[in-house]
Amino acid sequence: MCVNTLPPEVLFNCTNGIGDYRPGAVPRDPNIWQNFVIMTDFDGNVQWMRVDSYRPPEDRGVPMQLGIGGGSAAEWGILSTDGTGILVVSDDPGAGGVGLMMLRSRTSPPPAALSAAPPPPVSTYSVSWYVPVDWQTMAVNVGDVVHLSWTGYHNVYRSASEADYRSCAKTGGTELAPMTTGGSYSIVHSSPGVYYYICTVGSHCVYGQKIAITVVGVASSPSSPPPSPAVQSCVCGTSSTDYATYNDLTRCFGANDLTNLNQLFAGMSQSTSVVDFYTRCADYDNDGVFRANDLTNINRYYAGLLPIASHIG
Repeated sequence: MCVNTLPPEVLFNCTNGIGDYRPGAVPRDPNIWQNFVIMTDFDGNVQWMRVDSYRPPEDRGVPMQLGIGGGSAAEWGILSTDGTGILVVSDDPGAGGVGLMMLRSRTSPPPAALSAAPPPPVSTYSVSWYVPVDWQTMAVNVGDVVHLSWTGYHNVYRSASEADYRSCAKTGGTELAPMTTGGSYSIVHSSPGVYYYICTVGSHCVYGQKIAITVVGVASSPSSPPPSPAVQSCVCGTSSTDYATYNDLTRCFGANDLTNLNQLFAGMSQSTSVVDFYTRCADYDNDGVFRANDLTNINRYYAGLLPIASHIG
């Protein structure tokens, strides 16, 4: 096919079957279609190359060369990496180019997004914590559980450094489990590294009650602490001259609050939130303790004889 976009001389040669004689062009007879195919990586580096061409039966004994023997347009399909479509590649000899077309079923799901590899499953390792320990070195993943258990009199102590671990130093580290007769302790590491544990009872470490744990993997993200519960204001609404009533931001101090305060002073059982509210808000003299004088002053406030405590308003 001779397209009008070709240069005039090339178009004339193409129309009259003369061929393309531009520098670098491969001479070939009219209507012999062959494809030069290459594969590259994402950086453009050539991985392989080849010549594709249809060979009719009468030409199959002729050595394959560009421009020699019969041929026709070539097309080939490549399955997409996500398995949902076929990339069809075809030549366009008239324009000296190549065509690309993706065939995909209307019912095919969209390509799945690449996701990070899932973390390895959590494993639990049981270690008999006695003198000497069978496993004095071990490797685990972040999040794995190392469970130490014992029947004699031992503790679990994390050494501050490899040097302290090797010398069985009993200072500078952290005691994780106190000395007890019989017990257990589970260790879970959230970050990669090497961690050292010993027993500091007597000479137990010297005689082999110690273990070095190598932790591999990616540090786990610390979970966010739960939000702190809202603390009720001690004042009524937007007022700074009136006490609030318990558990109601729209109402001011009332008879029910006096009842609660008297029950609190009498030692009667109250919920934690009630105790917290009145301990903060009814501590008239601001000494950190709800006493008889506070109850008296709050009663006087309720009777209109005293203003709200200065540290509240």
